[in-house]
Order: sequence, then C-alpha cells, then structure tokens
Amino acid sequence: ILRKDWATLCQCFKFQPLNLVRSYMGEKLAFYSAFIGFYNQMLIPAAFVGLLIFIYGAASAPADHATYFIQCLMF
Repeated sequence: ILRKDWATLCQCFKFQPLNLVRSYMGEKLAFYSAFIGFYNQMLIPAAFVGLLIFIYGAASAPADHATYFIQCLMF
C-alpha cells in the first residue's frame, strides 16, 4: 500500500499517509516524515521571498556592472 500512496511523484503535493507509515515503519520514522513534510512546506514561502529579492537585485543592478550581475547569478 505504501508503494502507491507514499513518496511518489504523483503524490508529492498531497499529505503523507502517516498512519500507514507509522504502522509499517514505526513511530520515530513517521514523526520524522511528518517533520520533513512540514519543513518543506515552510521552505516554499521563504524560497519565494528569496526569489523575489534576487529578481529585484538583478533588475536594479547598474547595467555597467557586469561583474556584480555575474556574482549575483553565482550566489
């Protein structure tokens, strides 16, 4: 059952079946799996804000400073 419902590309945006994970793999792994799922959900807004700041910084950089732009792309 876990092969169809857990850790597949089709199910990556759905909640994990923590009860099935707990009954199959134990309490600690189910808690870890729940924590990682929550952590990944909380990283999405932070990544979005970082992307906006990066785009703003790249757009507002002076055109004659190519080195600054390359450094922004590398960072």
